[in-house]
Amino acid sequence: MTIIQAYELVFPLVGCSLKPDKPGIPVMENDVYGTAFSIGGGLFLTAGHSLRGAAGHKLIGVGVREGETWRLVVIDEHEIIDSHDIGVLRATIPEASVLPWATSELAMLTQVQTVGFPYAFDRDQMTIGIRAFGGNLVSSRTFLGFPARPRVYELPFACPRGLSGAPVFTADNTSRLVGLVAGNTATDMLLLRESAVTKEGETTVFEQYERLTLGIAVQTASLLSVQSRLVGQSLREHLESHGLLWPEPKKRL
Repeated sequence: MTIIQAYELVFPLVGCSLKPDKPGIPVMENDVYGTAFSIGGGLFLTAGHSLRGAAGHKLIGVGVREGETWRLVVIDEHEIIDSHDIGVLRATIPEASVLPWATSELAMLTQVQTVGFPYAFDRDQMTIGIRAFGGNLVSSRTFLGFPARPRVYELPFACPRGLSGAPVFTADNTSRLVGLVAGNTATDMLLLRESAVTKEGETTVFEQYERLTLGIAVQTASLLSVQSRLVGQSLREHLESHGLLWPEPKKRL
């Protein structure tokens, strides 16, 4: 995927204020809260917690790359769906590209990639940078951190702040959307535990842990049944109406 194609696929989610000297004219704040991508019909998905962070400002917007500069598109409508930690946005971005959705769980070691805007705002150069990550799926499991307990993929890389909401898609020529970046998980393993008694008779305990940090992405198969007020139907029904569901291979009899 080229940088130009990436800028048509993903968009930085930002909080906006209004110019004090020109009321009604929005301006980007100096932060990027997440990454958004199109699902067709002028609708976009991002992470719910990212959208909630951006919503703390006067306005919510997404950035659209135009040459070496960014154009701000203000979001008029949005919705946060806490059950799966996703956010839905309505925006007019004609140049946005859309990926077809996979409808079933992928096997471990399937090669995937993602692109978005982690730690994207460069305050020295006053610009927004884009970053991509890739590797093989580590595992699939049920995630208890969200109320709906969706199926998620563990990713072979950590997902920095600002990458939340980014699309995860296959690295082959089909570029099927398989998940939405939701954050990270950390697993600690105790390596060493020692105790010592001081002269005062107090016991001091020293513990050393090793930590495994992996990114997680909510699987598309778990998102299809989500009902959205803004979409007006389930995500599956919306995607079907736009021809965005990847056909599953027929099972042999």
